[in-house]
Amino acid sequence: MKLSRRDPYRARRHPLFWLGPLLLILFLALLVVSWSKGGEQPVGRIDVPVPAEKLAG
Repeated sequence: MKLSRRDPYRARRHPLFWLGPLLLILFLALLVVSWSKGGEQPVGRIDVPVPAEKLAG
């Protein structure tokens, strides 16, 4: 016997049921966006000019 959607004996889903899959989809979308932008770029050499007086100590 098939239960209709309006059947009072049909098991109800918890209101927060869709929260888990929604968060998973948002997380995957964030990963795809960060991957498409190139992700983390490794930091190369950073040259900072230092006055000679500071080097002398």
